[in-house]
Amino acid sequence: MLLSEITVSQVNQNNITGFPTTKKRQHITNTVNARGLKFTPYTQTNNLKVEADTQSSGGQHYKTDIQFDDVQYVDDGGIAIKCDDNEIHNIIPLNARHNDIHLSCDCLDFYYRFATFHFKNNSLEGTPPPPYIKKTNRPPVNPNKSLGGCKHLIALADKLTQLRILRWD
Repeated sequence: MLLSEITVSQVNQNNITGFPTTKKRQHITNTVNARGLKFTPYTQTNNLKVEADTQSSGGQHYKTDIQFDDVQYVDDGGIAIKCDDNEIHNIIPLNARHNDIHLSCDCLDFYYRFATFHFKNNSLEGTPPPPYIKKTNRPPVNPNKSLGGCKHLIALADKLTQLRILRWD
């Protein structure tokens, strides 16, 4: 199995370079509310899974997940996070440029535009979509096979940044 890696920063950059003319996605994340954050610690493997209920301005709800690798759990200091095991876990803030991630969102943009390519890169959290069967003459929605993310994933990363759990230096 090929082990591949991607970070929040790389996903963000791939959105910009892969879709330079879009007026959506990274430009409208202020229309998405990332709420109901659930933190699942995996202290033995140094992972932290963050799940959110993301709501778009039209009222649709999506399950959005980012699992961070190489999380540094500490006894004292760092950022205190109440996790789904009802314990407070302290971590060194996650780094958008250094912590590898696995991600998913059940919105159609992520499903059709990004999920297959993240699966092939081993950066998809969860089940891959079935193989795509071309039925029209329309051009592909992700011709560069960019490992990007939908507005819901960007909004979740923004929320983690606001909470000082994720930093960008």
